[in-house]
Amino acid sequence: MYNFGHTLSYMTHQQQAEAFLQAATRHREQLTAYARSLTKCDEAAHDLFQDALLKCHDRILSCGFFGTAFVPYLVSAIKYNFYYAQREAVATVSLSDLQLATIPEEEGTAEEKQRRDALFTGIMTFVSSHYSQEDAAVWELYVNGLAYAEIVFATGYTYWKAVETVRRIKKSIKANFSL
Repeated sequence: MYNFGHTLSYMTHQQQAEAFLQAATRHREQLTAYARSLTKCDEAAHDLFQDALLKCHDRILSCGFFGTAFVPYLVSAIKYNFYYAQREAVATVSLSDLQLATIPEEEGTAEEKQRRDALFTGIMTFVSSHYSQEDAAVWELYVNGLAYAEIVFATGYTYWKAVETVRRIKKSIKANFSL
């Protein structure tokens, strides 16, 4: 499972960056294969992976990490860098496009943020205690914004099994959390 959320809040930015590199190292082969599936070229895949790894590491080192999982964060960065490079090849990049890499701050008061965080923690705890580790990993990847095709690639589930797992967990969460 990719969840480091319970320990991240107590880590310094340097410790988070080191933990990120360790997670990336453990999943390097899988992440490089994902990059290869996008680029269709070994050399370009390696460059894409390394570029995303360095950018994410630098961002974590300077700003910290506020998510719950490093691997989906890196997968999203690989995907973003790939599509960004495709757009750049077609048109000149304006300065406003470069600002897409910044992470938007959450809106709302501190109390609302605390409630959202508590609800999210409760949901993740519920999922990890009521479902298998594999199903919980599928849910975590889904929550972190990965598409079903990427979840299939990362977990080895079939497309429909991933869809059904997410659907089943959503239904259970709605019933148990009155959402």
